[in-house]
Amino acid sequence: MPLQLFIIRHPETISNRNKIIEDPTGGKLSKRGKSQIAPAVKKLLALKFDKVYSSDSARCKELANTFSKESGIQIEYQPIIREVNSGEWIGMKKSDVKKLIAQNKRPKNGEDLEQLMVRAKGILKRLSKENGKILLITHGCLIKMLVGATKNMDAYEADEKVS
Repeated sequence: MPLQLFIIRHPETISNRNKIIEDPTGGKLSKRGKSQIAPAVKKLLALKFDKVYSSDSARCKELANTFSKESGIQIEYQPIIREVNSGEWIGMKKSDVKKLIAQNKRPKNGEDLEQLMVRAKGILKRLSKENGKILLITHGCLIKMLVGATKNMDAYEADEKVS
């Protein structure tokens, strides 16, 4: 069976709700985020995946662990599919970070969108060698880069145009 790739973003976190840049490994789910898990798992179970990869962040693990218990599928946790590491920008309002990006600034001790795009292309290259129905449980900005890479967009175009 040729590769069929499905990608889902983690449930809402408190930082998402408050539009705050989050650490790539953390994330506490909001009340709404917790309520999103059961319906998402129900839909995912119907797709009968052969393999599931998840970011090793706390916010992805909550969805992945529930899916694993319900499906019996072992989850492979992969640091490479974490959210962008925003370095010194972690904890800032997303609107302030957008302004910094527009000024061509890059986060210290983190990665910029171009580096994230390189990572996304590497993920797609690795997955292209696999077969079957695969699920990625990951993050919004990485999803934009994954989709953008398949459409030959650069990182900044993907960030603006992929929703």
